[in-house]
Amino acid sequence: MARKVIHYHNIFKKSDYKYNHVLLDLFISQLLKKGKKSIAKSIIYKTLFLILKKTNINPILVLEKTISNIRIKYIIKEITIDDVKIETIHYLTFLESIKMAISWLIFFAKKDLKNKFYISLVKEILTSFYGKGNCIKKKKEIYKNIKILKFNLNNKLIN
Repeated sequence: MARKVIHYHNIFKKSDYKYNHVLLDLFISQLLKKGKKSIAKSIIYKTLFLILKKTNINPILVLEKTISNIRIKYIIKEITIDDVKIETIHYLTFLESIKMAISWLIFFAKKDLKNKFYISLVKEILTSFYGKGNCIKKKKEIYKNIKILKFNLNNKLIN
């Protein structure tokens, strides 16, 4: 019997009426924990408008480039076996890595309490677009920890 093929465009219905892009749906769903979807959409649209105003580049392209700059392939997870914690390296799927990148953008934008949320989100997106910012630092820190873990694992295997 043939297995059912799952297509991503069936999972993520494009509810975004302005840009009709799946990435914005993921961004809205990550932004929306509780409350109305219309408020999350208005925040995203204000953010995209400000990005367009500041860069004169298509804001969807800026957002895609930013997420590709932030996206990571591996992450360190702790596994407990017989009351012993072991750090392991896990591979993230494409969708998981995009969701993680979006959550980092939102997290670091919420940390900036001086400005309105969508203004700090624009700043975080643009700094990550240019290869700087808190999200890029977080990515480098994770890859540094992965490199240290790989080195420690190799030394344990040799000894």
